[in-house]
Amino acid sequence: MSLSKSGIINLGRPTPYRGDCQMGKFKIKANPVSDTLDFTVLAIRNLQGEFFNYDYQDWIEVIFVDDKKIVSAMLLKTESMDNFGLTTKFILSSGKRLIDMIITAYFVKKTSVVNKSSYYALEFRFKDNDPETVKEIETFMETCDVTKITGLNF
Repeated sequence: MSLSKSGIINLGRPTPYRGDCQMGKFKIKANPVSDTLDFTVLAIRNLQGEFFNYDYQDWIEVIFVDDKKIVSAMLLKTESMDNFGLTTKFILSSGKRLIDMIITAYFVKKTSVVNKSSYYALEFRFKDNDPETVKEIETFMETCDVTKITGLNF
C-alpha cells in the first residue's frame, strides 16, 4: 500500500468495483456495497473480452478514484458503456477535464425489448469536484502512469 504525497491511496491493484445489473447494486468482489458510486476518472481503456461469463464483446475499463480517494476500477458494457460515453463527451465538450468532475453512477431499472425481462443499467450525473481534490489527483498523476494501471483482477 502506498499513500502518495497527494493523499490518493494506490493499493497496487485497483479496488475492483462491479456494477451488478441483475440486482442493481455495486459490489466489491461478491460483496454488495452500495446503490450509487461517486468517482473521479483517471483513465479509460477500451477492451474486448468474455468477462463475468458474458459472450465476447466490447467493454470499457474505467480507472478512477473513489470517494475514499482509493484507486479503483470497473468494467462497463452495452447500455451502461454507452451512457458513460455520452456523459464523458458532454463533460469534455464543455471544456472541463474528467478530473474536474465527480461522476455519480446509479442504477435505473429497465425492461428488455427482446425477452421482456428486467435488468438495471447504469446512468450517470456529475458535479464539480473540490479544487483541493483536483490538485491531489493532479499530483498523483504526475508521479503515477495511470495508463499502466489495470483492474483486470475482477
